[in-house]
Amino acid sequence: MRAQNMHTDATPEAISACLGDDAASLRDEFPEVAENMDRAAALVDRLSGLIDSPELENFLRAVHIEAVHQVERWGAAHDRAKRPADWFWLVGYLAGKALHAAVSGNRDKALHHCVSTAAALYNWHCAIKGVDVRMCPGRSDLAELVDGNFPGEAQP
Repeated sequence: MRAQNMHTDATPEAISACLGDDAASLRDEFPEVAENMDRAAALVDRLSGLIDSPELENFLRAVHIEAVHQVERWGAAHDRAKRPADWFWLVGYLAGKALHAAVSGNRDKALHHCVSTAAALYNWHCAIKGVDVRMCPGRSDLAELVDGNFPGEAQP
């Protein structure tokens, strides 16, 4: 079963639907809260767009985005439940998809599956180390590399 993204239920429309007739009056009574909610929803949409859009050309950036996407899509508990053999078979399965796409001449799909395979390895690496790919407690080498190639996109 796939994990649902929690952010999909936090839209202003969903909140208004939950609050019913009180939503408009609460927005009028607390405009600064409503403005903050709108900004937060826009940020969630922008960040979701980043992690839900496959990157094909810049390999390291693509792997990091895909790794985060995999955790968001399947959930961190899903990865914690994997044993080493599960990771091995997942990587083999994804690499096989890359092979099949390359042999059939589908360049974009082959690139995507190369990236998804590397992202699965990255998530396995994080699982072995016991860290969450979505968290950045310090300044990582990958963040330095991303920031060098895409100024302002890596988190401090």
